[in-house]
Amino acid sequence: MLRTPPAPRVYLLHEEKELSEPPFQGYEFDGVPATGTLRYLAALDTAKLEPGRYRLVVPLPDGENAIFREFALEEGRGSGSR
Repeated sequence: MLRTPPAPRVYLLHEEKELSEPPFQGYEFDGVPATGTLRYLAALDTAKLEPGRYRLVVPLPDGENAIFREFALEEGRGSGSR
């Protein structure tokens, strides 16, 4: 499993609409021996995203809860300047 870990299901919503192909550039994982868990780090290419509000959602295994983070991209700011 450590050689080919299952990718976590991650959803990206723009203005509350799910993107069918979020521009993830990949992810890395790291084992946390003290807790017996895996930690995921994903890279998201924001230059390929339109300005607006976003929500990143990772459902938890219990099927009832999720972890989410919200962020906003403004026109002409950051690496994705247009």
